[in-house]
Amino acid sequence: MKLKLVKIVSIFMMLLLATGCGDNSSLTQESQEKTGVIVKVNNPSKYTLSAQKTSNVDLVINSMKIDVYDADSATDTDFSDNNLQITKNFTLVNNKWSVELKILEKGKDYIFMVSAFNATDTTNPIFKGATTSTISTTVQTEVKIDLEQSINQVNSISTISNISVVKDADDKIALSFIINNYYENSVTWSLFNADGTTLSTEFSTNKGTTSDKNKAVEVEYTKAVNSINTTYILKLEEQDGAISYTFAIDATATGADVLLEVNTPPIIESITVSIVDDTITLTPTLDRESSDTTYKWMLVFTDGTIDDPSSKTAVISNYNNIDRFEIKLEIENRGAKSARYYYLGKFQYSEIKLIDTSNQAVLDVLGVPKEEADALLALYKSTHGANWDDNSNWNTLTDVESWYGVTVVDEHVTRLELYMNGLSGALPSELGNLTNLISLFLSTNELIGAIPSELGNLTNVIELTLYQNKLTGAIPTELGSLTNLISLDLSVNKLTGAIPTEFGSLTNLISLDLSSNQLTRAIPTELGSLTNLLFLDLSVNKLTGAIPNELGSLTNLTSFDLSTNQLSSKIPTELGNLTNLKNLYLYSNRLSEKLPNSFSTFESLEGLYIKNNNLTKDHSEEVNDWLKDLDLLDDKSFIR
Repeated sequence: MKLKLVKIVSIFMMLLLATGCGDNSSLTQESQEKTGVIVKVNNPSKYTLSAQKTSNVDLVINSMKIDVYDADSATDTDFSDNNLQITKNFTLVNNKWSVELKILEKGKDYIFMVSAFNATDTTNPIFKGATTSTISTTVQTEVKIDLEQSINQVNSISTISNISVVKDADDKIALSFIINNYYENSVTWSLFNADGTTLSTEFSTNKGTTSDKNKAVEVEYTKAVNSINTTYILKLEEQDGAISYTFAIDATATGADVLLEVNTPPIIESITVSIVDDTITLTPTLDRESSDTTYKWMLVFTDGTIDDPSSKTAVISNYNNIDRFEIKLEIENRGAKSARYYYLGKFQYSEIKLIDTSNQAVLDVLGVPKEEADALLALYKSTHGANWDDNSNWNTLTDVESWYGVTVVDEHVTRLELYMNGLSGALPSELGNLTNLISLFLSTNELIGAIPSELGNLTNVIELTLYQNKLTGAIPTELGSLTNLISLDLSVNKLTGAIPTEFGSLTNLISLDLSSNQLTRAIPTELGSLTNLLFLDLSVNKLTGAIPNELGSLTNLTSFDLSTNQLSSKIPTELGNLTNLKNLYLYSNRLSEKLPNSFSTFESLEGLYIKNNNLTKDHSEEVNDWLKDLDLLDDKSFIR
């Protein structure tokens, strides 16, 4: 298990709170080997933001239980072959479900599974969630489990996969595909010309219906063999929507080369809904999108106006107090389309009305400048503050210092720490007005969209932590202006593009974690200027090129992780300068040649992880002696 640097002040405080106080001298040896575990879950019955087709399913939670299984490892998620240790019911206190477990062994791995039931069915859960966690050996462990609707309660559109067109030895051409119909709805597939008109005799059949869970379909292609490049549409329709794929055929080709191209449409995963001052805003989440993706919103049988039907985000106004809507969203990408119908009840969503900061009397109560109050309220609005796990005093006429997660010093906001608090939505640009912030800690939420470039205005910040969200887009180059930063953690998101060269200016950094994103291109040589770094993690990205020689200047590093990328060439000799390293992770890349002789000078190294590369074992005598001294020569972590 990789060791991360302790995350400066806020995580330290969290550990203090979790540790608790008391005299344990009277505990028996057996009780000292066990520890308390607090299990927290989100309350999905109040998160009605992912608009689904309505049904007669009662989604109000009446009871919840937890099952705890032994786990084989920290990554084990299959409980079917493990022993059940505990079954216990949750209690509901102050509208929050919780359960405390006091008999779990320290240092062991467990699988925690939570099931939530409505009042009419205590057998089939309406929400479920599970996670695997290692019980801490030093502090009380807190386990957070996100509950989601059980699969038999979710209406999800069917899809098509494995589209194939092949010509056999007898020159017969067959189109085949698989219909993925998880919920066994009645679905109809159809074939059309590229312009949407009905086919004549090109295929042996051009339409069919099924309710099978996985249906394999094969039809013969009978168009004249001199057809070189002909495009067709394959469409799948059901009650809640439709999806269409385009594919092109070259009948003169052979084998699988007959199929020239398949265009797969983006899939609409969910829609986020918010209502502010009687204006409804709808924002879709897609499995992917590109510059070619277009949007088309429609209101079905409902009065009202969509301000810009071709925008990604739809704003509905002038709907004359109608409380129920049927909405159609159609997504197109290079001719491939997906469409979904959504049924929205206005009563399901939180209507956010912000306090009026234009009134000086209000500002006197809040105790911070207007631009700072507005920045906090913008965050509350854009991330659905009414549904946060803890929104104590937010958007109320109270001193801002009493708002949950906010610290005020000398009438300015200096800390904003809303870790694992149920924030969902985009970060507002107004956060850049909190120029006195020294800590911005918004990790483990459901934040989406881009990181605002305005965060580059927070020049006093020393800790910026946004890990484990769903943030997308490029890392703003403006973050390179935050020269007071000590810790920057943007890991476990969906960030793309290159690591900004401007990060070379962040010379006060002690910890930099950009792992588990989709970052590309070469590692900037400018990172070699960050000579105060103790912890550098760029793992699980798509970084390419050679490891820069300049990283050999980071002589204070104790943990260095470049694993699971696409890095190539040899390992730089200069890395041998990193004599304070305790763990070096280079596995799962395309590195080649020998380990540098300079590695033989490592004295503090405890772990070397370089498997799954193209490295040779024909190292120098000095390196082989060093590996023997570290007992790494035959270690599994060293195997190619």
